[in-house]
Amino acid sequence: MNAMTGIRGTALLCAATAWLILGSPLQGEDQPTQPLITNVFQDAELRAVLQDIASQANVAIICDVSVGGSVSVDLDRVPLDEALRRVLMAGAYVYRQVAPDCYLVGSGDPKQPTFSAGEGRPSQD
Repeated sequence: MNAMTGIRGTALLCAATAWLILGSPLQGEDQPTQPLITNVFQDAELRAVLQDIASQANVAIICDVSVGGSVSVDLDRVPLDEALRRVLMAGAYVYRQVAPDCYLVGSGDPKQPTFSAGEGRPSQD
């Protein structure tokens, strides 16, 4: 084996190792990344918290009439879906993405009109 073959083999091994550790350069390019939400809310009005999250994520969050109350939560670079889950958990509210940049928030009760049977159950993922 000559020196050039050894160098090529070593370079190939290093590239393969880097690919395994760091992932493919194309990895994740076809999946849009969610905006990261950062804020600390202490006994804050839920609708105001949702408005802040909407502003940070550059999306619309529409609340039905049942949404209210206060929430305390610390969000530090949390993806949008996880931020919504954390904020809505205490009030047993759910959200549903109805368009790429629009979310609907309401009661988790399937009898509520916000989430009619024709539209399916609210999504938490």
